Amino acid sequence: MSDGILDGDRIRARLAEVAAALPAGRPPHRLILVGGSLLAWHGLRDSTRDVDSVVALDATLRQAVETVAARHGLAPHWLNDHARPFAPQTLREQDCDLLADLPALRVLGAPLDQVFLMKLHATRVRTSDVEDMVALWPRTGFASTAQAVDLYYQAFRWLRRTPSSPPTSRTSRARPNMPSPRPVNLRRPGPVPSDGEVRLPSREG
Repeated sequence: MSDGILDGDRIRARLAEVAAALPAGRPPHRLILVGGSLLAWHGLRDSTRDVDSVVALDATLRQAVETVAARHGLAPHWLNDHARPFAPQTLREQDCDLLADLPALRVLGAPLDQVFLMKLHATRVRTSDVEDMVALWPRTGFASTAQAVDLYYQAFRWLRRTPSSPPTSRTSRARPNMPSPRPVNLRRPGPVPSDGEVRLPSREG
């Protein structure tokens, strides 16, 4: 029985097993990894208990996931699309890294700056993501914390800045080691498309 812990090597191995369990001769399924699983893949954290994708899993892929789960004593939904409603609006598939090109499964990794913004968003309701943010920060390429805040509000446009929101990048040049999450007023996001698919913005021009 597995302890349910997935480090980078185990994630790669389990996804290869998922690909092998998928029917042959069909267009490959695709995943876009985010969250702790992507950090574990890159060696930025030790492990995770699930693998998050912002692309919806269809019934065929879910069955393959459950097959691998039963084989290794993992949770039935160890690979899931629970992060899909929280995908940044600035996350584009063409900006993702190709992590694995398997016969029946393409595994992409979201850009780490987008993953950082998702982690920052999560700190509104929990603090357990701060350690991941510290690990991600040097890999994001943000010029300053103010730029990260600006991009955060672009990524989650349904959020509204408050008078106490941090200054924009035009007024702040300092780059401390870590940005500090700030409170925001929330408005309800739009509904998830009825077909269950996250539509990542396409590049214009």
